[in-house]
Amino acid sequence: MTALDDRVRALIAQTKSQTPITLPLSDIEQHRTFQKRAAGTEATAQRNAIREKEVEVVKKLTADLSASPEHHAEPVTVCDVGGRLILVDGHHRYESYKAARRETLPARVIDCAESDAHLLATLLNSYSATIPLGNEEKSQMIWREVVRLHDGTKWAEGFSARRLAGFMGIAPKTVDRMVSARVELGEDAAQMTWKQARQTNTAREYSTKERLVGWLTTLEKINAESEHEQEVLIELYRAWNQDWISKEELAERFESYLENPAAFKQYLEEDVSSF
Repeated sequence: MTALDDRVRALIAQTKSQTPITLPLSDIEQHRTFQKRAAGTEATAQRNAIREKEVEVVKKLTADLSASPEHHAEPVTVCDVGGRLILVDGHHRYESYKAARRETLPARVIDCAESDAHLLATLLNSYSATIPLGNEEKSQMIWREVVRLHDGTKWAEGFSARRLAGFMGIAPKTVDRMVSARVELGEDAAQMTWKQARQTNTAREYSTKERLVGWLTTLEKINAESEHEQEVLIELYRAWNQDWISKEELAERFESYLENPAAFKQYLEEDVSSF
């Protein structure tokens, strides 16, 4: 067992043994990079199921908190990183307290470095008894850690594929595949999901180009009311153009075009100039 193993185990133990304190919500920082859940990477049905459950959980807890000032949820986990109180676990609870107009909430505060706070956030959110965790979502969480801990040439001190796999409870060969993609993609890896990254650049370019050409030739026939057809077209365009923003943002960009297929086709043909 290494010093890193001891440190991580000690951090996890503190999330259970640390005596909770009351913190003002205004003192807690909630950052997107510490929100490790990634339901958006799942297929539509699974993604919708997860998001419906999230809404249900927040709604119920908000109602309970609003009904009784004495009611409290399980303490959230906050990391004290150089005096900054960063929320690493309990984002739905935090949102519920906020929605119920509570000014404070119970929290366990762990003193640690920012890198350890990221790892702790991933470990604490890699399983959930309340909100289902999809396979793609968990893979995405691990991929983010690989990108963060491996710079494309070497691991951060103390880490290895086997060690990260052990922390996450997965096979080392899965992490090895992610490391290979990290090395191949270089700086671009940080902007990609694992679903995108696990294809080689050559395979991704070929498959998206051929499929996008096919969609361009039949664009007038696309059913603008079909969520599936919209999602496929947006994903193909995004992959070909390497426009690694969220599907939601790209969908908003294309919303007006979906009502006018002819204008959308002209836009795509001008943008994908090689066609």
